[in-house]
Amino acid sequence: MIEEIDEHSVIVCTRMSRLSRSLSDMFSVMETIRSKGANVVFLHENIDTTTSTGTLVFNLMAVINNYQRELINESCREGREAAEKKVGFDRWGRPDKIKPDQKQLVRDLKKQGKSYNDIVELTGISRSSVYLILKPKKRNQFRENLKEARNQRKADEKLKDRRLQTQEKIT
Repeated sequence: MIEEIDEHSVIVCTRMSRLSRSLSDMFSVMETIRSKGANVVFLHENIDTTTSTGTLVFNLMAVINNYQRELINESCREGREAAEKKVGFDRWGRPDKIKPDQKQLVRDLKKQGKSYNDIVELTGISRSSVYLILKPKKRNQFRENLKEARNQRKADEKLKDRRLQTQEKIT
């Protein structure tokens, strides 16, 4: 979209947060748009950068939005830390649908020589869950792979932000 705009363009965004995720990126994107002679209108915040007042309000709101995002992040971090300190906390995520006594029943049935089909029929637990209960290494490997994928995504986002900041400095 940014490549297609010209001096007669006006970009309409529902919210400021839809244009960018960070304050530095917001100003970078706005600078690119302004350098092409275009303007932006934010519907939710009722900001129109075609006027000098709108530009002033945009700059103030961008800083306030960034401050608000930092407060939310700080609050979430404190909440996570408090939850992790609580007695009985073992991991993040949804609680298991299958209760510990059901898992023990699955293990006991397997020790008795029951087949996977028999265990599924007797317990009503899905075949894939039965496999995960009986092969915890695979379950733990799945969780590790998921965690690794999330960390890689975060690293990719940080790298992208650094590249954008480097491009800002060059131009």
